[in-house]
Amino acid sequence: MRAIEFVTEHRLVWQRNPKTGQVKMRWRCETGTRKGRTVPNVSDCNKQLDISKSVRMRTTRQRTGRIQARKSALTKGRSYSSRLSKKLNKVYRPVQPKQTSTAKIYKWKRPRLNRARAKSTYYK
Repeated sequence: MRAIEFVTEHRLVWQRNPKTGQVKMRWRCETGTRKGRTVPNVSDCNKQLDISKSVRMRTTRQRTGRIQARKSALTKGRSYSSRLSKKLNKVYRPVQPKQTSTAKIYKWKRPRLNRARAKSTYYK
């Protein structure tokens, strides 16, 4: 049995540590006060938010948002550990059920016009 089978409110994700560059297993909260964030322990999803930290981060992002975006884009493309975490997260992504709706099967398609080609005068 896997941990994913027991816990349905959280998803298992792999995340790169920015200081050491190691890839570690984390949890993405789908409920609680930290919804959408990655945390090291499942129990951290329901912890209270520190308002002073969030205000400080907001001002920092306003000052250095563009620089951080450029640096992170370079790292995500070049770093081995970030590419590895991307591959691992694709493997552990939840499987989507196949669509069996009739709308997809009987979708109207525009008829193609069979136009006659213009005859060339070069070859006679």
